[in-house]
Amino acid sequence: MSAWLHYSQQWPLITDDVAVIKPDEAEPLLHPGPARAKLWRDALKALGIETEGLVRDLMRADKFHIMMNKGARYDAHCLNALVQLERADEGEEASLKKLSGIEAFKTVMGALYRPELGSQFNTDKQLMQEGIRLAQQIRVYRFRRPWSLDDMDKNLKPLLDEIQAQSIANPQRD
Repeated sequence: MSAWLHYSQQWPLITDDVAVIKPDEAEPLLHPGPARAKLWRDALKALGIETEGLVRDLMRADKFHIMMNKGARYDAHCLNALVQLERADEGEEASLKKLSGIEAFKTVMGALYRPELGSQFNTDKQLMQEGIRLAQQIRVYRFRRPWSLDDMDKNLKPLLDEIQAQSIANPQRD
């Protein structure tokens, strides 16, 4: 999805799926990992990207690494929202639901990459407190969409409409 937004909407890819949020910062800042996407062969084909010259993923022979925004340097960005992606059921339309309370907290905690590493630097109580704080500071959503690459623009509409509405309502947070 990040590659689709990069190529179809000309959005910069800040990071694919790994980033850091430091608990000691007053506002949640996203410190990005590498600006690369890991794409399956069918996604590359849908985007019109050839696999020649791309680096294969070590664990999955049909997945490739593609560098984005070559030469760009990305500093920390204010984290405004977290969107949990889910596969919609057969025949289900794409939908976006804003989460709050325990649902938002569970989504934030579920987004932790390798939580066992966090436990090496924090107690479980500290991790939970930071999860609660983050869930209260940002908007948290669940985005369900058909998993097919067909009609991607149509299926992304609920998400793009919300992003547009938030950028109009909060222009200083872009």
